[in-house]
Amino acid sequence: VKATMKGSTDGFDELIDDTKRMRSEMAAIEPPIECRAYHRESLTALDDSQKVLETMKNAITSGNIQALTQITQQAGVLQSKAKTLEALRQQILANARR
Repeated sequence: VKATMKGSTDGFDELIDDTKRMRSEMAAIEPPIECRAYHRESLTALDDSQKVLETMKNAITSGNIQALTQITQQAGVLQSKAKTLEALRQQILANARR
C-alpha cells in the first residue's frame, strides 16, 4: 500500500495478475457434479477478489478516500462468500465419508 501511494502499483498488479491466473486455471477444471456449486462459488469469489484489488489500487493511486469505503462493503461480501465456500466444503467432505 505504501509503495502504491508513492505511485508504484507493482504489488497490486502482481496480486491482480495472480488472481486472474488462478481464476483462469480454475475455470479450466470440470469438477465432479458434487463439487460444481463449490467450483462455481469459488470462481465468483475470485472475480469479486479481483474487483476489490482493482478498486483498492485505483482508490489509493487516485487518492479517492470515498472509494476506499466501498471496499469495506465489498470485503463484507467476500467474507460472506468465504463462509458459504467453507460450508460447501464441509458438505462435500461429509458426503464423501458416507
